[in-house]
Amino acid sequence: MTTGFLVCAVFFPRLTLFFSFVTGSIPFNTTPFAVDVIGSLFLPRLLIAAWLYDSHKDVHWAWSAILVVLTIAEWLGGRRAQTTSSKK
Repeated sequence: MTTGFLVCAVFFPRLTLFFSFVTGSIPFNTTPFAVDVIGSLFLPRLLIAAWLYDSHKDVHWAWSAILVVLTIAEWLGGRRAQTTSSKK
């Protein structure tokens, strides 16, 4: 995985996965195609973090941690926004 792919995946994970699929440059991974499709729709950052973990490279643990933290923050932030808007 290139650094450009990882930076784009932090800010635009679904768009990055779609562009990679269209151009045929999806990084090598061992996940089944069905998991790739479902993961790219519902939890794209976690899918990319799993690919990073599977690549067994020393530097990628930091990128994996960033992607997991952003996914959790997005999930928790979305929950708070839904609960506050429903109370009004």
